[in-house]
Amino acid sequence: MKKNVEIGQTYQSVGKPILTWQVAKIVDQAGIPHARLVSPDGREQRLVACSVIGDNARYRMVREAPQPDLSQLGRTVPESAAG
Repeated sequence: MKKNVEIGQTYQSVGKPILTWQVAKIVDQAGIPHARLVSPDGREQRLVACSVIGDNARYRMVREAPQPDLSQLGRTVPESAAG
């Protein structure tokens, strides 16, 4: 099953003792999408092809990317609060 790699998702390296990585950025390297993965403490980074992250034998998603709160879209701010 193909995964869509998105900023904010957290992945775990398969077969490694609990190494987790968060997708910080998606970049294009020679026409191939890559994800900048950052360790939880921010000290380690990796650049990994999104196709590799999509390989269930190498990485598994442990947390989806946070979804934006769309409940406030289209609402106007009262003039008294806009101050």
